[in-house]
Amino acid sequence: MRLLVLTLISILFFSCGGVKNSSKIQECRINSKYYSVSKVIKKSTYKSESVTSEKKSSLKKDLIKQISERVSVVSRLNEQVKEEGDTGSYSSFLNNESIVSSIGSVNNPNFIYCKSGRKYYIYCVVPVKDFEIDLYNEAKARLQIFRNKVDLAISSINSKGRVFNNDEMSKFSETNLYLSNAIELIAVSSHISESDKNKIINDVALANAEYFNLESLLNYNFDNQISKLNKLLLNNAFEKIHFELISLSKKQFSPSQRERLMIFKSEYEKKFESLIRELDSKIENAISKRRNDAETQKLLTAYSYTVFYKDQKEKYELYKHRITKRSGYGRSALRLGLYAGSSFNEINNSSGQINIDQFDDNSNFESILPSYDLSFIHYFLNPRKRFGLSINYRSFSDTFIELSDTDGIGNNINDFNSLQFGLSYGPIEIKYGTVDRDDFEDLKLSSLKLSVFRTDKMIGRFGKSNSINISAFADYLSDFKDTSFYSVGVILDYSILFNRTSKY
Repeated sequence: MRLLVLTLISILFFSCGGVKNSSKIQECRINSKYYSVSKVIKKSTYKSESVTSEKKSSLKKDLIKQISERVSVVSRLNEQVKEEGDTGSYSSFLNNESIVSSIGSVNNPNFIYCKSGRKYYIYCVVPVKDFEIDLYNEAKARLQIFRNKVDLAISSINSKGRVFNNDEMSKFSETNLYLSNAIELIAVSSHISESDKNKIINDVALANAEYFNLESLLNYNFDNQISKLNKLLLNNAFEKIHFELISLSKKQFSPSQRERLMIFKSEYEKKFESLIRELDSKIENAISKRRNDAETQKLLTAYSYTVFYKDQKEKYELYKHRITKRSGYGRSALRLGLYAGSSFNEINNSSGQINIDQFDDNSNFESILPSYDLSFIHYFLNPRKRFGLSINYRSFSDTFIELSDTDGIGNNINDFNSLQFGLSYGPIEIKYGTVDRDDFEDLKLSSLKLSVFRTDKMIGRFGKSNSINISAFADYLSDFKDTSFYSVGVILDYSILFNRTSKY
């Protein structure tokens, strides 16, 4: 406890910015009316009165020790704390301001330079009477202010149900501790009248009672706060609970109250985070299915009510972006197509008419030449306009599918490959490319494709979902000189969209 008093008194001298008062006398004779300590110094220091600030700080510490040893209340304070234990009224004193910290400016010590024999000294002194009277006056002034503030706080709780924050209650607690400890020092002072002592002791007792009444009201108010929080939790009013907890975190509670509050907070977080996980699962499912319908928007709206909690705002913004992009228009597509076309019919270049001498009117559809197509297309600007460029690999079968008895095909235009580059706009795509077959080295393949049916249009997600498409086509195989052939038919292809955008 002696260390405690030392600590308390130390703040007196070190919270004041240091003492500048100093004087010089020839003989070292310090009156008993002063608390004093001394230190031997050099002659040069004595003459110049130039003791360093570090040595003065050391002297102040020694003076604090000397005062503590002469204050008889030390033993009484020590006994009281031992009896009350860790939960005693003085237990938190070590973490609070010194009982004399506020009167440090009154009790600034003086520094006196003097000589005794052949040695030189510097003394640090403070008047005993001034110290005790100033302590009494300060305690008396703070007592009146304290009682007024406590009365006002009690009135505020009764009328408004207010709960004070930690800073406010900490100040009340510190002042109460200051007054309780100050009167222990004042009670043994020889410079304060007995009537003044008795009066301030009685007034502090009343102040303590009022302060304990304030604490009781706060406990009652706390119970009401917990009841309110539980009602909010039943109604899933998570946001209100969140801000209520923030407000309560700034308030001072007893250990048991703090424990109750932590238990409630744990239940609140458990329930709220369970709801968040449920929403996460539903939104992830909507994203995987590329949904951005009214139900998905309801999920996002529900999720927006969680943005006050931890990292929920970032997750909410990410979900919005992912939903918009994943359900957005595809800028690129990979297509796999199956072609069913007529056999290639020769065009009579001399007349510009189709040569049908060896065929009946519909013979070109009696034999179907299958082919498959693997292509990549990328749309520029607004993907809804379907303006884009494509690269296409087309492979023709070496076998015809006979739909009826025929005399056979009059040409051998099959079993070849073609690499084409295309330009598309809307439902129309034009392609042109080379032919990979030795005896066709002079021929080029031009194609016209017209989209007829798309499943993404049927489900109202045009350009936003993978689709099955049916198209009509016409192929023109020619050297653009003497030899030309044509084929017509239908295409069944599957488009896989990627490189999605949320811009449009």
